[in-house]
Amino acid sequence: MNSYLSFQVQDTLLGLDIQNVLEILPRQTLQKVPRSPEFLAGILNVRGEAFQIFDPAVTLYGKASDSGKSSCIILLSSPRMGLLVDRVHDVLGIAAENIQRTDPAGYVDGVALEQSGTIFLIKPEKLGFGVI
Repeated sequence: MNSYLSFQVQDTLLGLDIQNVLEILPRQTLQKVPRSPEFLAGILNVRGEAFQIFDPAVTLYGKASDSGKSSCIILLSSPRMGLLVDRVHDVLGIAAENIQRTDPAGYVDGVALEQSGTIFLIKPEKLGFGVI
């Protein structure tokens, strides 16, 4: 059984392998990068290390996420970046046999059908952000 951090981007429930999560931070002011693509929300200085923060809502839905009180930033170890998300839910233990391996959009590692709903387990490096 593997552990996944579940989180929400708009109405979609997504999951990441918890081993790839460095830290979860509250929403913060980001340094905008001039002439950058819309999916790059900005740069965040975390204890002297610059992290590119990406907005998956732009890739998934074509528009930037609405920053509400529950929005936060998930910092990842590999690739070294952050994701701006609407809400973090739980860490879920999901057995391999409960994951259907599918890749309908190129960034989905699998789909887990849990009590909380359908969770798309993603490969953040495949969300189309590329190297900025």
